Amino acid sequence: MTKSLSLSKRLSLLIVTIMVPLVAIICYLIGSLMTFWNAYDQIVMNVRYANEYYTDFKKNIDDSMYYAVIQLVKFDELGEKQNTIEPYEYLDQIRGNCDKLMELATTSQSHRQVIRMQKSLDTLEERIHDIEVNLDLNEKNQAPQKELYQENVELLENSVYILTEIMEDAMRDYIYYETANFKTIQEELSHRQNFAIMMSVGSLITLIIVTLILAARISRSVTAPIQQLCNVAEQAAKGDFTARANFKTDDEISVLRRSFNHMTKEIGRLVNGIKTEQENLRATESKLMQAQINPHFLYNTLDTIVWLAEENKNDEVISMVTSLSDFFRTMLNDGKDYVLVQDEEKHIKSYLEIQHTRYHDILEYEVQIDEEVYEYVIPKLMLQPLVENAIYHGIKNKRGMGKIIVMGYKRYNELIFEVKDNGIGIKKEKLQELNEISVTSGAESQVRAGFGVANVRERIHHYYGKEYGLFYENEEGGGTRAIIVLPAKKIKPFS
Repeated sequence: MTKSLSLSKRLSLLIVTIMVPLVAIICYLIGSLMTFWNAYDQIVMNVRYANEYYTDFKKNIDDSMYYAVIQLVKFDELGEKQNTIEPYEYLDQIRGNCDKLMELATTSQSHRQVIRMQKSLDTLEERIHDIEVNLDLNEKNQAPQKELYQENVELLENSVYILTEIMEDAMRDYIYYETANFKTIQEELSHRQNFAIMMSVGSLITLIIVTLILAARISRSVTAPIQQLCNVAEQAAKGDFTARANFKTDDEISVLRRSFNHMTKEIGRLVNGIKTEQENLRATESKLMQAQINPHFLYNTLDTIVWLAEENKNDEVISMVTSLSDFFRTMLNDGKDYVLVQDEEKHIKSYLEIQHTRYHDILEYEVQIDEEVYEYVIPKLMLQPLVENAIYHGIKNKRGMGKIIVMGYKRYNELIFEVKDNGIGIKKEKLQELNEISVTSGAESQVRAGFGVANVRERIHHYYGKEYGLFYENEEGGGTRAIIVLPAKKIKPFS
């Protein structure tokens, strides 16, 4: 199943597998904690609400009714007297508070205490009404004042005081039961805590097992194809470009597989092409070609291509193989010995590009050939031996970055080509010897100057005469400049 998913989706699945249970556990723990705190806040609010009337209720009623009975004060005047309240309004307020307490009650015992208070309030209101009636009769002299006074005192002592005490006891019990509910909440919290711990441990164990299984499968689905790619890469590095990765997935690694298989196929094709060109090169019997081809250059180039292939630098492999192909294409030139200056420029650029890839940390180059000389024809392979000589005898023996500049331009009726380097230079005695060799010929000059350079000089003399040739100069500040002087001719190079 996981192989049908992309890498990003597999990783997302792993994250979801870990995060969802963790979030569920955290939400459960937070919910339990919030439930406890809500219950706690509810009880605290109930107790605070009850306490607001618990401390003053009995005193307010008792004092007010005592003042009314003893001082024979009408009820509508009580609220105006100090430390007294209007009884009916106060009872209505208390009744509203009882309704609120009934709504807030968290236990059945608390609920019963509120009912007890409500019944007591009804009875208390009746007794207070009786006192009020007696006070009205007393004021109208419709009954003996002494009897009315005595009756009110009895109502005050045997009813009002007792009922307010009952109300006070009911409020105290209400507060007690609400407070006692703390223990129930604590037990419930402890139970939930134990359950949460057990559930969390179980969930974490299950989560770890599922995560390990899923992670192992995802890891295997990623590492197995990569391992196969590594094995195929090792085979390709050993020269077996027929090796192919054959795993089947629908993820990003599948793109790597297709690209890698295409790359090895292309490298194999290019290497086979190089081998074919090499075979054709070996089949060429031309002495000129034998003098110019340096087998070490070819082998080192192929070694570099193989190294780049091992590093999976396919863009550089393709670039280097293309340069090598262009190099040999210009060199072979269907067996013709003349090329356009433009083709010779392509040839030397191909050679320099190959060498730059091999010696990029010590070699820079510039090719500056004027376009006005592109259509002139020269013997092929004029510049490559000079560049090779500058690299191996000038740049490689120098510390630090070396630079080669190839220039081509027309001066009057002559074509001038220069190969300059900033290498170690040439001693005066050697420079004089090389310039003397430039005007001689024969096997001795080849031994002393090198086959490639001597071949360039000899072909110039052969085609154009001794007045043209190859010369050397030391550059100011270090380095050497090789100068080729040719007549400017436009002939058919392929006739």
